[in-house]
Amino acid sequence: KVALEYLGQNMSLLQDPIASPLYAGPDKLKGLPPVFVVVSSTESISGDGIIFAEKAARLGVEVHLDIYPGMWHVFPMYSEGFG
Repeated sequence: KVALEYLGQNMSLLQDPIASPLYAGPDKLKGLPPVFVVVSSTESISGDGIIFAEKAARLGVEVHLDIYPGMWHVFPMYSEGFG
């Protein structure tokens, strides 16, 4: 339900790599510039970021993956401070 809301109720985008890089195949991942992936260990979709990072790395993409415990989704957007 939440995914469809994010995609404007367009079901054809549910597995579109533009909407979610998790669904990108080798043709889209090979040759990417270095990728930086940041996820929280406690958010429900952290696995998507980890799987994407692993897929890209297996295809030779330079990947840096940071996993932060106890943080919320999109926490890096608050880099100016949240205290």
